[in-house]
Amino acid sequence: MPKIAGGKISQSHCTAIDAAEPVVKAAEKCPFVTKISLGVIDSHCGGSRGSRRIKIVDTPTGLTVKVRGNTSAQEIHIWTKDRHATSSAIDQAFNT
Repeated sequence: MPKIAGGKISQSHCTAIDAAEPVVKAAEKCPFVTKISLGVIDSHCGGSRGSRRIKIVDTPTGLTVKVRGNTSAQEIHIWTKDRHATSSAIDQAFNT
């Protein structure tokens, strides 16, 4: 699991699951994003291997991205001024 740090990354938690790495990198590059907060990693996702997927949810301050890897999951909170552009960039980065 990579440690991620940078200007937009909140310093309280800086480890991302492998499946979340492209999401975080896409959000960092997006000019509308002002802050990214990585949530706690949940390694108890039903006890079995699953498929990678994301769910993007609008919030009053931006987006919450729920990332599911093969064996773990993580929520990422993203503060953005343009939810649609940020959501599109994240979705494209995750699915390539």
